[in-house]
Amino acid sequence: MARAFDGLRAKTKGNEAADELLRAAQSAWERYRDAQVAALWPFPEQGSYGSVLPMCIAEVKAQLTQARTRELHRMESPQEGNVCGSRWPE
Repeated sequence: MARAFDGLRAKTKGNEAADELLRAAQSAWERYRDAQVAALWPFPEQGSYGSVLPMCIAEVKAQLTQARTRELHRMESPQEGNVCGSRWPE
């Protein structure tokens, strides 16, 4: 995900507004990821979920990260003919 994000950021060189929008979107996604994990295991007594909880959290974070990485790649390399796809300067 970091490489895909950095690739998009490289395309924002000289465009402060685009860079800020991209960084804000990534920050919002990170907050979403953390909120989603918290919503899946909402009770404060984490011990009640058992010793497998850290593994479960890591698995969910990995799945969410993989999905986000695919989103970033689609932004970086839109499909030709997709008039609604993301448009980043070459």
